[in-house]
Amino acid sequence: EADDPMVPAKAAPLGARRAEASAVEVVNAQLAALFSGDWDGAFALNSKPNCARLGDAAKFAGVVRSSASFSVLVEKGREVEVWECGSDVTVRARVEGRPETTFQFMMVREDGAWCTDGVRVEC
Repeated sequence: EADDPMVPAKAAPLGARRAEASAVEVVNAQLAALFSGDWDGAFALNSKPNCARLGDAAKFAGVVRSSASFSVLVEKGREVEVWECGSDVTVRARVEGRPETTFQFMMVREDGAWCTDGVRVEC
């Protein structure tokens, strides 16, 4: 959303520079795509095994939206902090009135680019 300072007005696709993008840049692009409702774009940043587990962009959207934990990533007014932790990327998400949630994005290199291979909710 354009009025959310934590999310670019339009998720900038990584396009040709995807191979040079860091793991944090890929996660930021995926978060921006999720928040803007670009489920195809967000799904495309997953690894092939993760895509196979999730099925397709519509099923991926259903998983995110229906999860008490993951739905914070698409809520209006959410704030995120993103930082690298080895080959993984940690995301801390906050929405007023909800407990803070921390996610561990497990990243892998695939076809020369970083991809999300899975996401864990930290307890």
